[in-house]
Amino acid sequence: MNHFDIIIVGAGPAGTACALSLKDSGLKVLILDKNTFPRDKVCGDAIPNTVPKALKMLDENYLEALRSFPEKINIDSCKVIAPSGKSVTLHFKLEGYASARMDFDNFMLKLAEKESMASIVTGDGVQEVTMSHDQVEVTTEKGNRFYSKIIIGCDGAHSVLNKKLTTTKIDHDHYIGAVRAYYKNVKGLQPNTMEIHLVKGFMPGYFWIFPLTNNSCNTGFRMVSSSI
Repeated sequence: MNHFDIIIVGAGPAGTACALSLKDSGLKVLILDKNTFPRDKVCGDAIPNTVPKALKMLDENYLEALRSFPEKINIDSCKVIAPSGKSVTLHFKLEGYASARMDFDNFMLKLAEKESMASIVTGDGVQEVTMSHDQVEVTTEKGNRFYSKIIIGCDGAHSVLNKKLTTTKIDHDHYIGAVRAYYKNVKGLQPNTMEIHLVKGFMPGYFWIFPLTNNSCNTGFRMVSSSI
């Protein structure tokens, strides 16, 4: 029961999309994530037009599921405000959305549960990874052991697999840190429009306001880590 062809570490959009792409492969797949879902994830919450295109490429039904997903709003434009206060609004031709990652990631996991053939284990993170010439052994925080031929890291910017299996270091000149919070009843926003504010004294970086459902907004600031 603990032997698989592929183990995917991370049940966010990358991991679930990976499992969905493997659904007709005939391979035995496990998705493993340290969190239980729904769970929060620090992010701007934008779903750009590449997401509907990718889901359609995997299966047209996945795109239709996204279109029917209620916890999102359409985003059809972006207002960019310069440090001088001048602004320009860019209008999008392709479909894009905004959705809180707590909702969107849970939607993707449920889609993978329904459509893929993958086994899914949540609430149990990777503790150790041991590689031999013909298999990978994963020991979890709860003491479970899983074995596979291939392991795929979809566990984000602070990837456990990256730390366990590589010596890659973060290049702070090419890495971004961010903070974000949610607010309700923000005045002065244009409908279905995200905002990017370039603020004097805080470059290279920007402040964002992205509208969401229930009259709420995702607001945040991100900047190149070496400048932080």
